Amino acid sequence: MKKPTSLILPLLLLAGLYWLLRKSDAPAPSSETVQAAWQSESFAAMPPGDLPPNWAAPRGTIQIVENAGVRMLCFMPEPMVEGRVLVPGVLRGGGAIRARMSGESGKRAHPRFAVGLKNDAEYHLRYVFAEKRLELITPNSVEVNDTTIPEDQRLASVPLDIANTSPLWLELRMNADGLCEGRCWSEGTPRPATPNLTHPTNRPAGLLHTTLHAAPFALKPIYVDRVEWQ
Repeated sequence: MKKPTSLILPLLLLAGLYWLLRKSDAPAPSSETVQAAWQSESFAAMPPGDLPPNWAAPRGTIQIVENAGVRMLCFMPEPMVEGRVLVPGVLRGGGAIRARMSGESGKRAHPRFAVGLKNDAEYHLRYVFAEKRLELITPNSVEVNDTTIPEDQRLASVPLDIANTSPLWLELRMNADGLCEGRCWSEGTPRPATPNLTHPTNRPAGLLHTTLHAAPFALKPIYVDRVEWQ
């Protein structure tokens, strides 16, 4: 028996309404899904003694070396300054940089590692072994007797006890609204699901440049074998 034609239109309308309701109930994609894939630079094919193409080291002696059969970036212990590397990753409207870094401690001195993001201001996420602390700073300087002296401003800090026995990961992210998120973990342990520290910059992220920093206070080389940006 055929259904009356007058019932077909209401049935089609009900089916369309059911489809719309089901679509609205679908879960929104997670932030991990919508974020771009991590990009990285391989040091394996780089000749020792050089920097990767389009990288720059305005401070410190930094070059590709071979360590334990693996080519990696090295912050040399002399001169004993905090080295700075400009990574070619340029991020629009927010993004992140992370790096795997290692360096031996001395009897009384320890290395210091940091990754950075720079727009019209500059932010460094760094781990201080000597103080067992993870901190977010913005670098400043003052003039004393015609000499420029660094004077960092600490924006956020949390105690974090990590032994210098394995490589350390540092990850700094700035969301589009300018919220900074910092994570730190040892190689072989899980990446923290939630940030170790956060700090609102109260300004849009805009265009971000990526940087690496390391201070060989123990007078021993500091190695970076993995750098990624997103």
